[in-house]
Amino acid sequence: MNYGRLFAQSWHLIRRNKFLWLLGLIAGLGSVILAPLRAAFSPQIAQLINDPSGLDLALLTAESDRLMAWLLGGTAVLFVVSLIYWLAVTVAQGAIIGATIDLAAGRPSSWRSSLRQGIGYLGRFIAIDTLVYFPLFALTLALMLLTLGGLTVIAYEAIQGSAAESVAVMMAAGLVCLLPLAALLSLVGLGTSVFRTLAFRDTAVHKTGVRDSIRHTWQVIRQQWGTTLVLLALLWGVQMAAGLLVSVVTIPLGWATAVTTAVMPDWAGNWLWLASAAAAAPLAIVHAFVAVGWTLGYMAMAEVESAE
Repeated sequence: MNYGRLFAQSWHLIRRNKFLWLLGLIAGLGSVILAPLRAAFSPQIAQLINDPSGLDLALLTAESDRLMAWLLGGTAVLFVVSLIYWLAVTVAQGAIIGATIDLAAGRPSSWRSSLRQGIGYLGRFIAIDTLVYFPLFALTLALMLLTLGGLTVIAYEAIQGSAAESVAVMMAAGLVCLLPLAALLSLVGLGTSVFRTLAFRDTAVHKTGVRDSIRHTWQVIRQQWGTTLVLLALLWGVQMAAGLLVSVVTIPLGWATAVTTAVMPDWAGNWLWLASAAAAAPLAIVHAFVAVGWTLGYMAMAEVESAE
């Protein structure tokens, strides 16, 4: 595969068709939202890691029924928001894939037509996610249950009047126990994400059913695993580089607004959110570029596989 030509063609498509930027913004909404949140809470996270005994346990010492209601209510809200977000991102990804297929074939595409395609792919994409992500879902569920159990024990100990140092030690021990499972979760998640990314393209390009797409995607990856790894490294590197550039701006602002609030006006913290909003445009372009690159790359891989 000619990776230079692939990148040039991907850039040409998103430069000539700027509606892909908005689709990239939707597809990369998680990165856009997480950038200011990561920067805003990085001082608190660092404090928790460096000095867990200084953690404010006011929430944990509240009434037990109030604490459980807060945990259950927050979980329910998070589930609904995550479901809506997942559907929106999946439709946006389908729209970018459909638009790329049309544009690469010389057919016109637009915001409206690509969205129709994205909605049309939604059923198959959901089915692919259901089959492909089940092992990761089971592992994630186990991790969440363990975490919830640990939080419940810590909350119970705090309510019973245990010292802050004891609660901090329990939190540190729980984190150490969860690290191996979290590492395994990361590896399985990466592999699943790559397979799902290519399976989406397979069902869109070949217009096949879910099971046929999954089988054919595995066949393509098995025959061209080297190309898949190189493509993953290049496109993942582009995405990581963009995220690091955003962090270079937002994380120092997060530290500045966190440690100097006593001498800074109230509106000073808004600089963090303004910088993150300004970073939304380049992040959207990067996500569109990566999605187009995966689509063109898989189309080239599928052509090689069919020729063999």
